[in-house]
Amino acid sequence: MASQQQQRAATPMGGPRPGVFAGPPPRTSVLLSKGGARPGTAGQGSAGAPAARPMTSSKGAGYTSTATRSGSGGMPPSTAGGNAAAGGAGSSGSAAARAAEQCEALEERVHQLLEDAAARVAAGDASGGVDAARDAAQREQRLCALLEQSGQGEQISLDLKFAVSLGLAAAYEANQQLGDALAVYNQILRSRLFPQAGWLRINMGAIHFAQQDYAQAVKQFRMGLDTTPPAYRRLRLNTMRNIGLAAVRSGRYQEATGSFAAIMQDGPDHQTALNLVLCAVAAGDADLMRQSFVELLQVPPYTDDPLADESSAEERDRNLPGGSEPDALHLHLRRKQAEAEGYILTAARLIAPLLQPGSWSAGFDWCRERLNAASYGTLASEVQLARANEHLARKEYAAAVALLKEFGRSDSRQRAAAAVNLSTLSLLEGQMEAAAGYGDCCCEADPSSPAALVSRGNVHMAAGQAEAALQLYEDALQLDGSCLQALFNAGLACRDLGLPDRALALMQQLLHASPGHAEAMWQAAELCEELEDGVRALDWLTRLLTRAPHDSGVLSRLGALHAKMGDEAEALACYSEAFASDRANLDCVSWLGAHHVRRQDYLAAVPYFEAAGRVQPREASAATCCWLAGWLEAAFAAAPVVGPLLPLRWCSKWPLMVAGCLRRVGRLEAALLRYREVYRMAPTNTEALRYLSQLSQEFGLQGDVQKFSSELARIERMQAAAAGAAGTAAAGVRPGTALGRLTAQRPPTSGGRATALPGLGLPPAARVQRT
Repeated sequence: MASQQQQRAATPMGGPRPGVFAGPPPRTSVLLSKGGARPGTAGQGSAGAPAARPMTSSKGAGYTSTATRSGSGGMPPSTAGGNAAAGGAGSSGSAAARAAEQCEALEERVHQLLEDAAARVAAGDASGGVDAARDAAQREQRLCALLEQSGQGEQISLDLKFAVSLGLAAAYEANQQLGDALAVYNQILRSRLFPQAGWLRINMGAIHFAQQDYAQAVKQFRMGLDTTPPAYRRLRLNTMRNIGLAAVRSGRYQEATGSFAAIMQDGPDHQTALNLVLCAVAAGDADLMRQSFVELLQVPPYTDDPLADESSAEERDRNLPGGSEPDALHLHLRRKQAEAEGYILTAARLIAPLLQPGSWSAGFDWCRERLNAASYGTLASEVQLARANEHLARKEYAAAVALLKEFGRSDSRQRAAAAVNLSTLSLLEGQMEAAAGYGDCCCEADPSSPAALVSRGNVHMAAGQAEAALQLYEDALQLDGSCLQALFNAGLACRDLGLPDRALALMQQLLHASPGHAEAMWQAAELCEELEDGVRALDWLTRLLTRAPHDSGVLSRLGALHAKMGDEAEALACYSEAFASDRANLDCVSWLGAHHVRRQDYLAAVPYFEAAGRVQPREASAATCCWLAGWLEAAFAAAPVVGPLLPLRWCSKWPLMVAGCLRRVGRLEAALLRYREVYRMAPTNTEALRYLSQLSQEFGLQGDVQKFSSELARIERMQAAAAGAAGTAAAGVRPGTALGRLTAQRPPTSGGRATALPGLGLPPAARVQRT
């Protein structure tokens, strides 16, 4: 060092000696450059620099190979040292350049991953969006670490870090990983690096709302509202609306009313006004209903400027084929106006029956007056239709028909709607001609209405003209492919025409549009069973069971299908659940009783047969009905005028089954009591008489044995005689003649005394007496 100072002092003005490499000037910028080194390190200047920077305690970490050091040869030490310093500066500069290039590539990749995550989430691939967002977060962390290692920590982009964290939280939320999304949001808020992070509490409130934690949602919404500047007016209004919705979900209608009322004062809109009406209805405040409805009507409509309206009207008047088409803005305004009118009509239909508890029709009159005053005449007519529907709901059919007939002088669309209702009413009342007339009227009034075509098709369907009805339903589907009524009725028409495949396709199309349609599920299950596709039928019935989990009809049908497929255990489970839901379901009761009888578990079958007996205490068995019908026909054939024949009392088959189960398990005394009850209810029941005779013999009751045996023999002779008489009478009586009008020629008698028909040996007690 001393020799270098002497050399530097020997030169004029302290400059370097000729022939000595001075090296690049010292760097003063904080950023690294491709050709320089960090300031303050060794090897920046030459040994002979006139005004070298003072050296610091930090020394350079450059590396010089042995060949380079030995290759200095005969050069002076000062020259060798200068060349070594220049080589160290060049190597450090290239490393810094490589680090900068790596950082730029990483940053570009992070941006690409963020865009990819957003695109995947928008396309519905939430899991793929989460993967891309996680990859972006990991690469952003590597970028920060690389910048810190290279001494460029001040170049870390907080905006990029915020974007990566927000993208990851949004991807978690889209993938329904709500807990992970909340954790990322909390991490952003705790970092205190982002002054705009307070708005994220609105997103956190939305997550708590989805988790049905409404108290925490309101808290987060209010904190986000406090951090939102007044300049962001629309964001503040949306946050206040969220607070009101959360209060409604938690049942705090007064708090919700306050939030919605504040929005109506600052920035009124139709949706908030409708929410205010709903809060008034929930609170039962009629005055608030009126006030809210008036505020809803006072919201400015979504209309174009007057000049645009006049020009469009002139174009419609000229009816030019080359007229200008409405642009996207006009179409958007029309959609918004139609949505607003839907809100107004919904509010009117909702509050009209509640405004006057004593006279619900006065509320409809009040709503019509307000709508007409606000230039909503079309909606006032719709309210009148709603009034007619309310009459129908209250079973006031005459008043409803009178209101509907008033629409004969209205515009075509409303006249068609009224004619549809009138056609349906006439069809339900069985007035086919009137229903057809109203159906034709609604089709003429509005040929482009799917409801009119469906109504006319219903008339054809009720008349048994399934093919014509199907054509009308298909025309309705061409006008509106999502018309659920046309789809369902077309499926029924195809089923009547013997087209189960096509009917099933229509039902599946309906279920695709409306997955919760219970009747369509039932029809689809029946059609699959008709097509011998039991697996799909089970699938549809299982889906239907999720909609009606305690429907005994669905459960019993599901049990029958399982039994048909040989799954006895599942059938037993379904029938048992159906019996628990409805103990009057005879299909379940009879199957469960027969199941236990087949398993020879007679005591288990007794409760089911007793339950069936309570449902049908006076229903005769099939054999009893057939015998009684034949006996009556023979009796009327013998004489046109008859008196009392036999007691027309019979017992149900269920007590006989109960007695039979008790007899099979050896409980003979209980069985005997049951058979005596059957005998008291139906003295002519042969089964009860037969077992009464047997059981009395076992108990040694000889008097009862003789009594029941003689009665059984008499009834059996009567049945045999009735069977013979029925065959004789059938030869001379025209088939299909009613029994009450049946007349037959009397057989010849001898001595003027009435005798029985040939082959009919009736006992004296059962002979037909002439009057």
